Amino acid sequence: MGCMGDSSLQDMRIGIMTSLFGSAPEDAEVGGIVREAIDVMRHLGASVSEIAIPGYDELMQGTSVINAEFKFDLMDYLAQFPGAPVRSLDEILSRGLYHNAVDGVLRRANAAESRDSEGYRAALAKRETARQAVVASMQAQALTALAYPTLRRKPAPIGEPQVGSNCQLSPTTGLPAIGIPAGFTQDGLPVGLELLGGAFSEPMLLKAAFAYERETHPRRPPATTPSLLSAAVSPAGR
Repeated sequence: MGCMGDSSLQDMRIGIMTSLFGSAPEDAEVGGIVREAIDVMRHLGASVSEIAIPGYDELMQGTSVINAEFKFDLMDYLAQFPGAPVRSLDEILSRGLYHNAVDGVLRRANAAESRDSEGYRAALAKRETARQAVVASMQAQALTALAYPTLRRKPAPIGEPQVGSNCQLSPTTGLPAIGIPAGFTQDGLPVGLELLGGAFSEPMLLKAAFAYERETHPRRPPATTPSLLSAAVSPAGR
């Protein structure tokens, strides 16, 4: 990985996944902000090119396994804590301990009758196929990372559905990814850039995020952040 303080990204070869930027007018603002963030990494020494993974949409279809796993994984987790206030997803639902916005998601997960099923095994097989295809495409262009918007649409108001998610690529392939603040829309909403690397490439992804953050200082507090008190806080015990 080299020194974390080294801002050079000359060892990075980034592939822009153009298909994940969207083509609708509503995608344009986020896409432009993400491309500007990628240009910062280009300025820091990374080489940048476009990449298209053949049949990407078909590769991703049917690869989600959260509905098959969540109910049972949650139950196993809660079983480790004898004093837990609930023991299962079914109990959470029956007691109303959730927000209405996730009602459908939780009920679909709770409907799974078995951790293992034909559909679950098929999804796992599709995930391996997708992983091989993504890795092969990266290797063909000697890329070390793929870049795309975390969401290709700006954040939706609370209570409205969010569209444009690109978050399936990393869990489907099992490859590491890191989310990086890319900037803000004209009305002040945050936009994220995601970088996905090869297996065990976390050091490279962290180095890239660190160099980008040091170059751009992209974070800023929300307008609703209260003012901090100016009075010094006394050390503990004094």
